[in-house]
Amino acid sequence: MLRPRLPSCAALLLALGCWLPFSAGAQTLHVQNDVVRVANLVNTTATLAGTAELHVTGTGDPIPGSIINLTSPDAWFFMDNILASQVVSTFLGRVRVNGVAAVVDSNVRVTQYLQGAVVIPHAPDFAPLEVFDGANFSGPAKRLQNYVEYNDASLGPLKQTISSFRLKRGYMATLATQENGTGASKVYVAQEGDVEVGVLPANLNNAIRFVRIFPWRWVGKKGFAGNIWQNLRIQWYYNWNLDRNSSRDVEYVPIRQTRWWPGLDQDWKARGTNHLLGYNEPDHVDQANLSVGDAVYSWPDLLSSGLRVGAPAVTDGGLSWLYSFIDQCDAAGLRVDFVPVHYYRSYWNAADPDGATTQLYNFLKGIYDRTKRPLWVTEFNNGANWTSDPDPTQAQQQATVSKMIGMLDNAPFVERYAIYNWVEDVRRVAWDDGSLTGAGTVYRDNISPVNHVQELPDGGGSAAATYLFDGSARDASGNGNDATPVGGTVFTPGRAGQALILDGSDAYLQLPARLGDSTDFTFAAWVNWNGGANWQRILDLGDGTSKHLFLTPKSGAGNLRFTLKNGGGEQQLNHTAALAAGVWTHVAVTLSDRRTQQRILLVVRAVLRVDEDRAVGAVEAVLGLERGAGIEGVFQAEAEGVAVGAAVEVAAEVGSQAVAVVVAVVDETANRDGVAKGVHARSDAIFRGAQRRIAVIAK
Repeated sequence: MLRPRLPSCAALLLALGCWLPFSAGAQTLHVQNDVVRVANLVNTTATLAGTAELHVTGTGDPIPGSIINLTSPDAWFFMDNILASQVVSTFLGRVRVNGVAAVVDSNVRVTQYLQGAVVIPHAPDFAPLEVFDGANFSGPAKRLQNYVEYNDASLGPLKQTISSFRLKRGYMATLATQENGTGASKVYVAQEGDVEVGVLPANLNNAIRFVRIFPWRWVGKKGFAGNIWQNLRIQWYYNWNLDRNSSRDVEYVPIRQTRWWPGLDQDWKARGTNHLLGYNEPDHVDQANLSVGDAVYSWPDLLSSGLRVGAPAVTDGGLSWLYSFIDQCDAAGLRVDFVPVHYYRSYWNAADPDGATTQLYNFLKGIYDRTKRPLWVTEFNNGANWTSDPDPTQAQQQATVSKMIGMLDNAPFVERYAIYNWVEDVRRVAWDDGSLTGAGTVYRDNISPVNHVQELPDGGGSAAATYLFDGSARDASGNGNDATPVGGTVFTPGRAGQALILDGSDAYLQLPARLGDSTDFTFAAWVNWNGGANWQRILDLGDGTSKHLFLTPKSGAGNLRFTLKNGGGEQQLNHTAALAAGVWTHVAVTLSDRRTQQRILLVVRAVLRVDEDRAVGAVEAVLGLERGAGIEGVFQAEAEGVAVGAAVEVAAEVGSQAVAVVVAVVDETANRDGVAKGVHARSDAIFRGAQRRIAVIAK
């Protein structure tokens, strides 16, 4: 059985982090290339260096008598439960940047981080994007700044010559091949770590004529449709207009409500947003009332903003309009980043919140499966004044809203949601004076997760990569599948060259989603496991509990186990014992899709040995995740040589000293469609720990 685990995020994860208590008595704390979490920091001088994060999770005054000194642009200070506005007004006087007092919007950014804030030591003229004329960060380069409208003239010699770039964490960049933001275009978001693209996709490479960069905000899913949100502790809102600005604590999302209104000649810096919603209910005569053809024709107006744009939000009866719009935009090469939807369908039994929630989930999942884009539920409620099923009581409404938002928070394809308030009093969450109903109290008290899942770009080459960890996580294969280190990452001397060391819960290495998209697949690694809890992951790919594969050093039965599930029954291969702790061990897993009549031949080789001379690579690691918070096990180890590759040959390469080889035949009826095809649409590879070398190879 698959145990609780991280939500799918198309990533190879190496976990890092620690919790430290700090109490009274003058002391110092040095955080370098690490992630530290504390509830309170008392009478402490904390210095952050390198790529570092200090999270203080307490409320009230959690840093009495303390000074926080940020000595690197990548050294960030988080107050996880203090609003950004309060950080500025009350706590910023205790922050330094290289010993100089922090001044908001002068030498630091202070912005929303879920229900708290993050202090980032970047001045307004910080240039977060560096573009290069050549592949793999070579040739002439140029640093680009926020909000500037880069076009042919301002790009200068780099017009139509950009082949690679580096985008710093905390920013979003839109690249397009036409000066008006149309043509081939893509939005890159560096939310959890820097994004480095060594080879642009073929449709963008040496063709960029438009660049826009915006600061990013870490916004939770929960929002509100309308202006009376103040008592609901929401993270974002919109109001069918473009007449507000974001505050430090809450993001305002503008909308192009109709074809021509509101105007988009805006000061986007003042608006403080990253997103733009498309036309409101174009399939409805009383709303935008647009034909699909007219909407597509005018879509470049929205793309010219450089913002991340959402499709027109149709009524819950207008899906054919939406699907036609998406198809025509795809055919025309017009970017649509996400899909807003409305939902007011009632359920026949008002006393069944689970049934109502399942109905909503199935509605949304169908849209996601058809459009292949994340969803924003920009209006929803449990029925409406025009629906025919029985109205709920207030207690029934409270129970159903609670179930619905719990589902929305956990649905990986839903980025955001905003409840609509004005569909009969029994369905309200807030009265016009701001006071809350029972459903509103549930909505207020729900803490939603971050809305966006960072995805790494497709490098345009094959689904193969080699990571040498020679001071970076770039793909040395030339295929452009660069990884992104997230959290504190440390490169250190390893057995051969450098190693990447991580030690627990917060840091990881995120891989492009396409790695693993193959029917023949091999993962191999040298691991020195530190031992610990069951169900830690060496490798974990998948898009949920129904489609996944993972390798754990120690299952609940106490043995090394490989598991595969592709919508049918779960297949297991079990070694006789757990992975040995405290010694170097080579582990290789190979999947080969060889179909004969009614079966797939799945070959899995768990090869354990300590022969340094014949290693296929080198990785040094502390691999691990502790159970809890939806995460199942930190793999704590040192590892050398991680290969995720193509077919049996890699596993066989370790030679005759293998102490365990496991082979199984998997029933095709359970796993017919692609044994390792990303284990479906999105691959989520999790290797928790620190590594020296990862080679990912897939046919």
